[in-house]
Amino acid sequence: MARAFQERKLRGMFAAFDADGDGYLRQEDFAALVARWGRLPGVGPGTELRARVEVLLMGWWAALLEAGDANGDGAVDMGELLSLVDRLPAMVAEVTATAYTVFDAVDSNGDGVISPEEHHRLVETERAPC
Repeated sequence: MARAFQERKLRGMFAAFDADGDGYLRQEDFAALVARWGRLPGVGPGTELRARVEVLLMGWWAALLEAGDANGDGAVDMGELLSLVDRLPAMVAEVTATAYTVFDAVDSNGDGVISPEEHHRLVETERAPC
């Protein structure tokens, strides 16, 4: 089960991903997240990076649905999200691919460093309305 720090981080992530603020994550929330990430430089429609972001985020949605949708309603609440945390250590390839894709999406100038401005842009993208 998630430790207190992990749970705080996951609650923040959950709130950022829950596009309509209804307390549940659904496929539509992840599609909206893909659209918000598309506002980052280099992640526009038709780009290779956009395709990677979409595959990544929708892949996490599928994993989350499989691991966390205990009642089969097509929605995942915070408690159900926490069930995925225990599976993360066995998902090394997925977690690594996520890190590289996020880094590439955020490092808009390609210098290999996430500047404060690039990080700020990421935070604003995650919080931006759809």
